[in-house]
Amino acid sequence: MDANQEHQIHIIANYIIRNSVQPAIIETSIGKGKIILSGVHFEYNPYLLNQQDPYLAPILQKLQTYHPKNIQLTNHICQKLGVKSLF
Repeated sequence: MDANQEHQIHIIANYIIRNSVQPAIIETSIGKGKIILSGVHFEYNPYLLNQQDPYLAPILQKLQTYHPKNIQLTNHICQKLGVKSLF
């Protein structure tokens, strides 16, 4: 299924990989409810990750830089689901 072609799917966020845009977080309705599917872990707090991990070291500063945006995204998703945000 191509989320870009489905009228009942709303794309909340995208991956941009080598000039290609692909859905990363999508929203749709099912019955009386709503679902949000995410291929990314926006819920991680980079300040709580292991600062000594050699695999994280190259990206940790960038994750920390974007942490305020992750909080905004979390608030946005909570609002769409009708729940109170923790932030």
